[in-house]
Amino acid sequence: MIEKPFYVLYQDAKRAYIPKMLMVLGLGAVFFFGIWLNLNLLRAEEQTKSIVLVVVAVVMLMLVLAETLMSYRKAKKYPYYFFQNRIQSRGKAAYYGNIDNIYLEKKFFDKLFNTGTIVLHPYMKMNNIKNSDYMLDYMKQLLQRAGRAYY
Repeated sequence: MIEKPFYVLYQDAKRAYIPKMLMVLGLGAVFFFGIWLNLNLLRAEEQTKSIVLVVVAVVMLMLVLAETLMSYRKAKKYPYYFFQNRIQSRGKAAYYGNIDNIYLEKKFFDKLFNTGTIVLHPYMKMNNIKNSDYMLDYMKQLLQRAGRAYY
């Protein structure tokens, strides 16, 4: 008989893909500027410059789109499953009785998106969790029921 989780928690997709998209856009802009500068220093013909820059811009936009889609799919593909005795994701399991510590990490983008990373030390990190303060309290209650009363 297959055990069914009593709760499934998904990552916040926007928090997963927007920072990645911005990073790739920034790196693409630096790369584009470098190509443009090299073409100008080499005194390439205007037609050659135009063709190369259009090709570079199209490739960079395709990379931004690909990275955004992969980040979105990854966030939706790997939810966190809550069972009676453990939390499971990506083939890893954190049993409530074995967790040493639980705490919340918030970075710059987490503050913007009202998300956070819940660390189940030493087993896993639960990334891009919406309303992470509430979820941390909920998880502490689960651990207290499992006999872990110090957090």
